[in-house]
Amino acid sequence: SFTTALHYLRYEWSWLAISSPGTLPARLLRLRERLGELLLPKQRRGRECPRVVKKLPSRYSIKQVRSAK
Repeated sequence: SFTTALHYLRYEWSWLAISSPGTLPARLLRLRERLGELLLPKQRRGRECPRVVKKLPSRYSIKQVRSAK
């Protein structure tokens, strides 16, 4: 999730700030690999009911004509 990735980034950046410059490439590579593991699979559930466009209500009142008996 986004929040998990954000917390992980904040944690790693704090360690990158105090580590030696020689270890930065290895740490950045590890960071990329770990963030790739946090990606969620692209699975979406299908709709249970399809969407339907509803009829707009009429702006005019309807007159009903009674049939003569």
